[in-house]
Amino acid sequence: MLIEFKARNFRSFHDELTFSMLATSDKSLPANTFTAPNFGGRKLLHSAAIYGANASGKSNLVAAMQSMARFICEDVNSPPGNPIATDPFLLSAKPNTEPTSFEITFIAAGIRYQYGFQITCECILQEWLVAYPHGLPQTWFERNYQRVAASEPTWYFGRRLKGENIRLSKLTQPNQLFLSRAAQDNHPQLLPVHQWFGNTLKVFSQSTTALPNQFKPNSSLYTAIRHIMQAADFGIIDFEIEDATNPSNVKMIYQAGEGERIAMPLEKESSGVRRLFALAAPIVEILQSGGTLFVDDLDANLHPLLAYSLVNIFHKPESNPNHAQLIFSAHDTSLIDTRLLRRDQIWFVEKDRQGNTQLYALAEFSPRKEEHLARGYLLGRYGAIPFLGESLGNEVIVRTLPDA
Repeated sequence: MLIEFKARNFRSFHDELTFSMLATSDKSLPANTFTAPNFGGRKLLHSAAIYGANASGKSNLVAAMQSMARFICEDVNSPPGNPIATDPFLLSAKPNTEPTSFEITFIAAGIRYQYGFQITCECILQEWLVAYPHGLPQTWFERNYQRVAASEPTWYFGRRLKGENIRLSKLTQPNQLFLSRAAQDNHPQLLPVHQWFGNTLKVFSQSTTALPNQFKPNSSLYTAIRHIMQAADFGIIDFEIEDATNPSNVKMIYQAGEGERIAMPLEKESSGVRRLFALAAPIVEILQSGGTLFVDDLDANLHPLLAYSLVNIFHKPESNPNHAQLIFSAHDTSLIDTRLLRRDQIWFVEKDRQGNTQLYALAEFSPRKEEHLARGYLLGRYGAIPFLGESLGNEVIVRTLPDA
């Protein structure tokens, strides 16, 4: 369960931004919240939406979360001395030598954790993990490098962190996270933290191409995805997968005539069918596991009512008994609806004059409960919209047209 995420000096984020799934005191739509375990009775949100103009930084927030998870789960075997693939803020006249930093607060197996790190292309400058197994903070480890990657780091290990920590620290390369190295060694206390990023956190971006694989007929995953495809009113009654790595071997099944089944290759389906089918598996898996799912452009190629229904699945106790979370970016303002989302579930991104993305919540504006939020957003009441000059669509375009 995600509580908070921070990022700094990543793509369009120069300054540190903070995204939170902590619910406010708003009493509306109580099913959209849940009481977090071992968190002092505080409530978290089942979903959150991120809005903003094109190129304002919506996708970068999703990418930041994906990048942090990749550093933890995929870059563990990078050869010693290899540069770290950072993605810092570039809209600056001076060379950007500042570190990129990520920090996340989450709950895994009933324990709250606060984990983060700072990196440059040379090394991991800092890394830290604080655990709250009984509500009070316990610093399990801290790591500090100087600016020069060749220098020796300083380490601190709290007495509550058992295991061969000193030995593992000596095996950890300057370009390698200690959390990742410890997980390789099946560290009993750190492995569950690492597994949260690999198994419980999922990111679905525009570049995601993987399709569901290893389906067993009549399994709960297969059945749930089939139900979603049937409920979408595409006329699809089932699907078949021979090889998920090749979309041409994925087929949607239709019924024609008197019980006759027609198989349609997925690659020949509409963009809406392909989009929903790609989304269905991660949504079902997250609902079953009680994890956290980030989706970039949730509404892309989907009818507004279909996108609305997908979000609302996370707000129904019968479909989300494990308190899974959905964080998504979107453009469709019909989702900015007080019947679907609370005011603390809606976030905005906007670039300042230096090209730095600012992230803020609708709740900061204290809109009235009866206020038409979508209309207010489009009127610019909360910012985060494109300001289009009158010349767009007339004078500039007319001047570029060839002579009649």
